Amino acid sequence: MIEEKYKEWNVLYTGDKYLYDYIDNIISFKNLHILKELKNNKRSLVLLVTHMGKKFVLKSPLEKNRRKWIRLTTLFRNGEAFKTILNMEKLNNMGIKTNNPVMAVEKRVFGMVSDSWILFEYEKGERCTEENYALAVKKLKEIHAKNILHGDPQIRNFLYNGKEVITIDCNPKKILLGKISNAYEYIYLEKSAEGIDKHFDFSKDTLSYKIAQKYSDLYWSWRRLKKKIRGKKL
Repeated sequence: MIEEKYKEWNVLYTGDKYLYDYIDNIISFKNLHILKELKNNKRSLVLLVTHMGKKFVLKSPLEKNRRKWIRLTTLFRNGEAFKTILNMEKLNNMGIKTNNPVMAVEKRVFGMVSDSWILFEYEKGERCTEENYALAVKKLKEIHAKNILHGDPQIRNFLYNGKEVITIDCNPKKILLGKISNAYEYIYLEKSAEGIDKHFDFSKDTLSYKIAQKYSDLYWSWRRLKKKIRGKKL
């Protein structure tokens, strides 16, 4: 892991040496071969790109780059790009397969992150379907066994590549509330994959599950209320 300055950008670099010249391409978009736009909305811009015959994903967390409150917090901690690449490295080192990180670049203004990009290796795979839901549940269980939470356990973040399930967009955090935290992540997963609960190996009658369910209900009620308020403001 190398952290250094490149022009006005800070660079956190984990990849092979031959990829280092890609930094200028990321920053300037010169000679960047874009294969496909995977996502482009207010939250993020995600591109599938190639370099020397190898596929990579180039991602800019637009919303987190722009939000004033989030910018302010980067005075005291890593921005989204650096945090993401460090999480990828952490997961792979723990034996939990995710994308291989290459680099993150960020620009700071008055000490706050104003722009950033992440580059990581492309992992071929499809979102888990009902026929491999059991593998997705097994993967989440493996993550919990490392005493960490996934952070965003939606079914779209579990990809099946024909051999195994890999996890993406994982924001690992230490488990603090034991079985309650674990149960909450299973409930979160179930919301995005109807019927997946038949592969859970615990009872929904436990106190920890009921507490997690109550918290989930409150959380989604709050999300709906915020969405409604924002809609009225618009």
